[in-house]
Amino acid sequence: MDAANWVAHRQIGDAPPSACPVIRVYAINVNDLLPDKERQRLKPFITRLICNRDPESERARAEYLLLQAIEAILPIARGMEIRALQDHARALSNPKTKGHSLQSCVAAISAARGAQAAIETGDAELGLATSEESGLNTARAAIATCDAAATVELRQPIYDAAIDILDGVLRIGKQANTGHLGDVLLATRAFERVAKQGPVAA
Repeated sequence: MDAANWVAHRQIGDAPPSACPVIRVYAINVNDLLPDKERQRLKPFITRLICNRDPESERARAEYLLLQAIEAILPIARGMEIRALQDHARALSNPKTKGHSLQSCVAAISAARGAQAAIETGDAELGLATSEESGLNTARAAIATCDAAATVELRQPIYDAAIDILDGVLRIGKQANTGHLGDVLLATRAFERVAKQGPVAA
């Protein structure tokens, strides 16, 4: 979001005035979730993250995030649970791996149930809170719960799903004019130089 703000407004800060608040918060959470190598996959999104402020689409965007928590994230959590149970069943015959397997199994089951609980809570809150808050918070909670319990090798599907969801939510409502790729790359490099210099005084 810092880079998007620089490209659009030549300002430092992660809250560009032309960005949708629902997309902005979700994008920041995806950025924070990803390790450095995976985070590079977000660069093509920089110009799509601004000039998409569209209050009439915020509800649809948040409801999409809630739906994706159910359709994309929950199956990952349940897959983690099934795999952990299978691994634990195989490890029962080996005293050296039995204890570690049980810990992994409990963590995976907790992740699946945590993701399910986040979705159920978000679904229930749709009538109480704004759908924008509920949908966004549900997606964030479901993804974070899975990531916290996943082993290194099981995190890739979570990363892939989080990025796919970002792409999907950016296709709803008003969309940015991405401009010429060369101009974007030059602006992004300029932002990176400025960012390395530290905060800019107001």
